[in-house]
Amino acid sequence: MEDTQRKKKRIPLYLQILLGMLGGILAGMVALFFNGKEFVAMWVKPWGRVFIKLLQLIAVPLVFLSLFKGVTGLQDISRFSKIGLRTVVIYLGTTFFAILIGVTLALTIRPGRFFRPGRGSGDAAELSRGRGAAARGSRTDPGTGASGFSG
Repeated sequence: MEDTQRKKKRIPLYLQILLGMLGGILAGMVALFFNGKEFVAMWVKPWGRVFIKLLQLIAVPLVFLSLFKGVTGLQDISRFSKIGLRTVVIYLGTTFFAILIGVTLALTIRPGRFFRPGRGSGDAAELSRGRGAAARGSRTDPGTGASGFSG
């Protein structure tokens, strides 16, 4: 009996993740189609913020403890220098490629090319003259006066 239960096919984790991503995209498109901005702002966004904060909370200790465990688990301390050098090389290499990809995409796509300062953008000059987004009644951060404050 146990043998038949073990033979049941489970959905692999990578497929579960992809299905979850597709479900999220589909739910977002449906919310946009039915003008669900208020629903998203009131119900989805807070949970998304909690999720991101929890990821940030666990990421640093997880990396630190895994490195600590790896170093303390070494039997031969002479291998530490090889591992350390390899780690630095991999870190610098991936950082270089990340910067290369980021700069290439920024120069190719040119994000913000449609942004025109001084035309209702809420830039600092408009805010100081009282003509920016803050003067039009949008919410502002009470501490800094920056527009777009979401609470």
